Amino acid sequence: MDSLYVFSTIFLSAIGAALGTFVKEYFASRGRKEGEIDAIKRNLDEVLQQQRETTRVTEEIRDSVSRQLSHDRELFTRYDQLMPESYLRGALNGELHGKRTDTAFTGKLSDFIFLASSEGAHFLSEPVEAAFLEYRAKMRELSSFITAHFFTPTVGQLPNADGDVALELYPEFRHQPPKPGKPDWNARAQELDDLCELVEQAYVVFRRIVKERLSV
Repeated sequence: MDSLYVFSTIFLSAIGAALGTFVKEYFASRGRKEGEIDAIKRNLDEVLQQQRETTRVTEEIRDSVSRQLSHDRELFTRYDQLMPESYLRGALNGELHGKRTDTAFTGKLSDFIFLASSEGAHFLSEPVEAAFLEYRAKMRELSSFITAHFFTPTVGQLPNADGDVALELYPEFRHQPPKPGKPDWNARAQELDDLCELVEQAYVVFRRIVKERLSV
């Protein structure tokens, strides 16, 4: 009887110890799993936060690019309305090629330069702005040349029906050989041809970059 009691006691103690160990390992394992789950949740929160930040930055960049495109397209439209490509090419290869122009063209040229020199009338796209500055510089040279070397063909000439006055390159020296102290018409005519070609080349580059960068 005593031996049975002792055996039962030892047996129950062993079972109790084993059960205690199992319970401890179970809760320890459960604690580790809960800790792992918490770590996964924290990592997921960090990833989601990074994604939200990336999305915010992307949207800001997209909005900035959209505003830049809108600004540059609107500005190009203003320049194009003031000095359309067909009008410019017609002037360069038409009347100016014949060493003539009128105050309608010089007025548009002055308005173009005034707008191009005004505050805020600059392209935000660096390649477009760089090409435009070269184009603007050549247009200024052309305006200065016309102001210095073009005159009315006859004294007291009246405006036409549109209110414009014709202008010519040194009309009194057009068919005369060069004279000392007098303008060399042929030399000035060649200078004008070269300048008109430079203006057109600068415009071609500017227009190409506008199409590439602004899609207009």
